[in-house]
Amino acid sequence: MAEFDTILKKWTNPEDNYIHGASFVVYDNTAKVNDLCYLASQSKIISSVAVLQIVEKGLIGLDDDCRKIVPQLADKEILVGFEGDESATGKEFNAAKNVLTFKNPRKPLLKKSTKPITLRLLLSHSSGFAYHFMSEALSEYLAYIKEPVGMHNSIEKYNTPLIFEPGTSWAYSPGIDWAGRVLEIVTGQTLDQYMQENICQKVGMKNTTFFPDSRLDRLPPQMELAFKPEGPKGKLVKGHETMVTSRPNTDCLGGGGIYSTCEDFGFFLRALIGGGEPLLKRETLDKLFTGTVSNRKDLTYMAQEKFRWVMAADLLPDTEVDHSLGGLLSLTPVPGRRAAGSAKWGGMSNPLWWIDMKTGVGGAIFTQLFPAGDPVVNDCFVELETEVYKRIEKASL
Repeated sequence: MAEFDTILKKWTNPEDNYIHGASFVVYDNTAKVNDLCYLASQSKIISSVAVLQIVEKGLIGLDDDCRKIVPQLADKEILVGFEGDESATGKEFNAAKNVLTFKNPRKPLLKKSTKPITLRLLLSHSSGFAYHFMSEALSEYLAYIKEPVGMHNSIEKYNTPLIFEPGTSWAYSPGIDWAGRVLEIVTGQTLDQYMQENICQKVGMKNTTFFPDSRLDRLPPQMELAFKPEGPKGKLVKGHETMVTSRPNTDCLGGGGIYSTCEDFGFFLRALIGGGEPLLKRETLDKLFTGTVSNRKDLTYMAQEKFRWVMAADLLPDTEVDHSLGGLLSLTPVPGRRAAGSAKWGGMSNPLWWIDMKTGVGGAIFTQLFPAGDPVVNDCFVELETEVYKRIEKASL
């Protein structure tokens, strides 16, 4: 494992000040594999597995209309435009907070949505929901109703208009938060309760929860937060607060509310790579990693162009992509690394994971570094992944 040691030492060298700490499922250097981390959107794959379990149990179908189950999903409206001239809005981009601000937001124009909202659409980000940073129109709408933008700890904050009819386009979204709410209503449990019984206990994930503040006496210390206010290769500024104390959850947000460790996440990945058991049947696992987006043109633009820096920087620019119920798929192989059909995703705090079912390998890097899409973390991840495949190739000779 000396090669992994060398890679991690290079990228976490205090003199270079690029990454303050990192954990890797295959090997760890500066941080420990048991450091507690805020997963942000790396939560999504775990929540997707939980939702697919209730589909396996026959409690709901992937294509059932969730508007009949969750009151907030009934009678959704679509944001179709605004009254007045855009030039008068006083739009400005706040680079420090990565948000658009509007001095004079316009009155929104809305129309009633007519299509079903299904688990398939919610899990694949095709439901019409969107994060505000994915949609300038939604940012202006939130400014008009004087709703603060940002990542939230309550699902009601994500009860916004849709930006397209369900199933007709793609936008990165809080859809998995709403899929988790469907699970809660159908099972009568919180997503955290369900996850503990049906995922964590089954694979040995002892340090994974939505509510670390209620278990601080039993959890490992949280990895320290760090920020790069001057840019990717600028000076690291370590935070004094943890996400536990600064942003406690009020709801179980399946799309971005889980805290876990690199070791626990490794147990989760191992179950999936091993064929799904004891979490999912093989046929359900195949659905988790099968492309499902009807409008791949919009997805490709978002993932490989507009938001490539945060969604697909670890892929080649010409990699064909789709989105499954569990993550972004690379439909073409990445030379020297993952095979075609591999899945991946990450989170705002810069953790990253990939699963290559064809080769039978996967991995993840954990850190707590802001803002999202740090290119140095990405380069470190790519180098670690490349070394994994080099070792696989050597072992096969």
